[in-house]
Amino acid sequence: MDKTFNEKNFNEKLMIELTSNSKDIAIDYTEMGLDLIFDDDIIKEIPILKTIASI
Repeated sequence: MDKTFNEKNFNEKLMIELTSNSKDIAIDYTEMGLDLIFDDDIIKEIPILKTIASI
């Protein structure tokens, strides 16, 4: 079991991990922007974009 450091493998795994949640983060920030537009608290609680993205 030789556990030598493989820089290429590490970089690939790091990039996958960093970009895997980027869609979720973008959706969350967009939801926050939409919440600023609406005045009604009930509408703010509905995850509009997350619902559309999950379909």
